[in-house]
Amino acid sequence: MGQILNIAVQLVLFRGTPASLPASSQLLLRVIAVYLILSTVVVTALYGGPLSLLSSIMVSGVVYGGLALLLIVNNRQERLTQAMIALLVVDILISLLQFPVLLVLQPYSGASAWAWLGFLLWLLGVHSRIVGAALDWNPALAGVFVLLITATGLYVGLALLPPPPDTASLAPDSVFAFG
Repeated sequence: MGQILNIAVQLVLFRGTPASLPASSQLLLRVIAVYLILSTVVVTALYGGPLSLLSSIMVSGVVYGGLALLLIVNNRQERLTQAMIALLVVDILISLLQFPVLLVLQPYSGASAWAWLGFLLWLLGVHSRIVGAALDWNPALAGVFVLLITATGLYVGLALLPPPPDTASLAPDSVFAFG
């Protein structure tokens, strides 16, 4: 497990490749389990409620499903397990790094939004590198695809979320009310 953690750190630092990871379906199932547990803890602690968790699961399903489909369509099934392990392990590490930062900055604050955006851009860069390596694609092309699939996943996930707590009580009529 120490070797996998070392490879994951290298991936996060833009140095490693998914080919360094073992293509083990057992390892993939373990990583999925850790990812789901960590996602549940992080999303519940930061945003609370089952709707936020459902939204997070939808985002992950769209992103990972889209990336898996892309590997299958491009006849890269042999790289699917390693690529999925790499993507999930990177998500786990970046989630562990961003969780205390976002917890301290208070969800829905301006600073929290900027920190979240920074972590998202970092994650997109790492995902682009992993997808590019798995497909033997130009990094820019992989980046465009990762950006599109992630934006789609976020759109689906955000569509399920209620407005933030500080704006939930703001009725549309009261925005333009005078008096």
